[in-house]
Amino acid sequence: MATTKSLIAYDSVNNIEQYMHYDEDTDEAHFESVGDATPVLEFNRMIANEGDIWKKGVKADFALYAKIPAIVQMKLLAEKGIDIYKKEHGNRLSKVLEDPDYRYLKTTSKRHIIKAYD
Repeated sequence: MATTKSLIAYDSVNNIEQYMHYDEDTDEAHFESVGDATPVLEFNRMIANEGDIWKKGVKADFALYAKIPAIVQMKLLAEKGIDIYKKEHGNRLSKVLEDPDYRYLKTTSKRHIIKAYD
């Protein structure tokens, strides 16, 4: 089986590499996106552990609830059909953010569920 892996795109802003895996025997191509979410996740953890940041944000009429790395945005879209930029997906996104498996995306321990979009 002769499979080749080729870098087909690089997003320097979000540090995401996109690869094509091509299998000559089956004439099939598969695509893979690879990115490092570590800097954003470390930022989230730092903010979540600093309670004063949340309080100050609420007093200033803005508090950062979650920060979602681009590679995770792509995963949510591919696996769950959630586009974080569509307000009609807000309810499903907020439920995902409350899931313990996705806790790392939040910058607070506060809970927030967006009402379903009508």
